[in-house]
Amino acid sequence: MTASSGGAKKVTGYAAMALGQELVPFEYDPPELKEQDVRVEVTHCGLCYTDVHAIDDYFGITKFPFVPGHEIVGRVVELGPAVAGLRKGDRVGMGWQGRSCMKCEWCMRGEE
Repeated sequence: MTASSGGAKKVTGYAAMALGQELVPFEYDPPELKEQDVRVEVTHCGLCYTDVHAIDDYFGITKFPFVPGHEIVGRVVELGPAVAGLRKGDRVGMGWQGRSCMKCEWCMRGEE
């Protein structure tokens, strides 16, 4: 993230702006954190062929602009109020998390 003129942080990365487009520099406002959310400043990001499929909207679900990269390593920079077990500055890694059943006890608590 980088600081913007108003002092608020912006997320910077690369995005496909439309179907099949090459990646271009892109900046956007970060989403508001929910109770269980963790904001991670990405230091390393893996791209795979699933990202290419998404840029080409192979599965018919991509919304543009689309920022690819669903395998990341970074540092925790912000925590939702109900997050336990992590602290600011912790180094974390995440793999792809896709789709939720929205029926089980965890999904019903908003922990999908």
